[in-house]
Amino acid sequence: MQILDSIIIGAGPAGMTAGIYLARSGRSCVIVEAGVAGGQVFINHLVENYPGFPEPIKGSELAELMEKQVRRLGVEIKNSLVTSINKEKDHFLVKGYNLELKSRTLIYAAGSKPRPLGIPGEERLFGSGVSYCSTCDGMFFKGKDVVVIGGGNSALHGAEYLEKICSSVSLVHRRDEFRGDLMLVERLKGSGRVKMLLSYEPLEVLGDKKVDSLRLKDVKTGKTLDLKCDGVFIYVGYQPQSELLKGLCDMDDYGYVLTDNSMSSSLKGLYCAGDIVKKAHRQMVTATSDGCIAALGVNEYLNKNK
Repeated sequence: MQILDSIIIGAGPAGMTAGIYLARSGRSCVIVEAGVAGGQVFINHLVENYPGFPEPIKGSELAELMEKQVRRLGVEIKNSLVTSINKEKDHFLVKGYNLELKSRTLIYAAGSKPRPLGIPGEERLFGSGVSYCSTCDGMFFKGKDVVVIGGGNSALHGAEYLEKICSSVSLVHRRDEFRGDLMLVERLKGSGRVKMLLSYEPLEVLGDKKVDSLRLKDVKTGKTLDLKCDGVFIYVGYQPQSELLKGLCDMDDYGYVLTDNSMSSSLKGLYCAGDIVKKAHRQMVTATSDGCIAALGVNEYLNKNK
């Protein structure tokens, strides 16, 4: 079996940036991705805060450009779900479906997945009106009434995308004001097509075989109401996909990996990048920065351990 210089798990902005830097350093590497290249970027409606793009660009288009750059440099992206990671002496062994790879180092950039609300009806009606991705599922609700839950940029972008295809969009947030960019909030207010329900807490998704309403509580008065809708789109944050690293390296109580300034974990040769890492901010630009730093760290490690 060929022993690679590095295996990169995850083809989001962090993983693909790491691949670019390793390829340019002459290192042999493979990126393994279970879904589509781009990760969370791919499902973003519009990206407006990434340097070099004066006009908004679709997340899917930006992800495609990143992937083309990676492939142009000769980095292979293998499509497989990784099922295990093991450290054997000085090498990492990565296994998946029809996949077995060996390397001297590993960059883990698997990112995060949507965090569920954890309310009754949410799991039962997932795929039958409950969704975590407006760009993935929005067209199923063309001309229908939907609710978006959340107060950050992801929720605001989701509402903006849905307002163009749905009959009505209600944006529910449990606080008095949104956490997302003021520009996005003002743009939604100016459209006049999104009803904003602030200080409301979701209690339950209602419906038999499909969503028919969302039960809300006014956090100020305690009163409840059942808001009729056909779909519920949930954007209340993300949780790290770090299950495969349990027992291999140090993490915090939430599953985020602890790294040093070179993105090295507590396990020698294991580097982490992107949303999987414990840090103050998680943005596309911070993910690409992590990927660059991790690749440079790997290159330095390999130079020292020839």
